[in-house]
Amino acid sequence: VVTSKFNYKENPEILAEFFFRFSQLSLGQQGFDTSVEPATKRERDTMRKAAQEKLKYRDYAREYFAESLRNSRVWVSVSVVMEKSGKPKRLLIGMPRVSSDSVAGRGTRGYVALDPDYERQDDHRKFFWLKDAWRVDSAGMEQEGSIVKELQLNEVPNVPHLLGHNDVEDEKGSIQRTLTQELWNQEGRPNMMKAHTHYRMVVSEIGRPLDSFSDGFELTVVLFDCLAGKSGETCK
Repeated sequence: VVTSKFNYKENPEILAEFFFRFSQLSLGQQGFDTSVEPATKRERDTMRKAAQEKLKYRDYAREYFAESLRNSRVWVSVSVVMEKSGKPKRLLIGMPRVSSDSVAGRGTRGYVALDPDYERQDDHRKFFWLKDAWRVDSAGMEQEGSIVKELQLNEVPNVPHLLGHNDVEDEKGSIQRTLTQELWNQEGRPNMMKAHTHYRMVVSEIGRPLDSFSDGFELTVVLFDCLAGKSGETCK
């Protein structure tokens, strides 16, 4: 949401009033994700330890996680409702592994997330892939996790294994949704803006960039698996 442009040197009172009004807003109203909490000292120690312990399998996941900590000034915990228990679980993350730079996009970010209780699990349950995005919230648009779950139930091959997903709540327990489209429509403009809802999904698999293949055979196998999953999805 932006204003019409103005010269703040000629009219500094407009900018001053904006900052005054902005300072009166809650953190959620200012745009902060209040569902995120700074990692505790104990959690930070757990993150450091996990980043140093090599895995027997897919150790690249640990390397990605360690890199996210080196490049991040803030280590945080986020909550996702897990499919198995139906309850929220805190996961620990650093900087996103991938992120969208678009101001007008869905703000998609992908993280290598750590299970803080990983010492009770084996290596395969230590790190997860967490997707954080603002999904289009309109009639007929299903949550991505619901689609992945349906594909799993129908035994479609080569799709991620869903661990949990949910729309994200604010500090008052309300779902985090955009307001831009409402302000746009108040002005009598054509209804071009879509509502978006903050959403998180966690899966078991942590992928690697497609250009990291070791040889042509591996690339061919990866592409074949993708096509098999896509064709299975279409058939189902």
